[in-house]
Amino acid sequence: MRQEVALEGEGQVHRLTITGGFDFAADNGHLAVDLPGGAIDHSDQIFAHGKIYIRGARGIGEGA
Repeated sequence: MRQEVALEGEGQVHRLTITGGFDFAADNGHLAVDLPGGAIDHSDQIFAHGKIYIRGARGIGEGA
């Protein structure tokens, strides 16, 4: 899948791009999320065994 989302706020527009695949029957998948200029420029999200693992979110404070 590939999805592009525009986030608007405070007079700015940020473009979020999500790519990857998901197997709904097996409840697992992988997404790569890009948000240039955002709090996290890139993260990888793994969905497996009822949990979500996120790589690339270091240095982000709680609540961000």
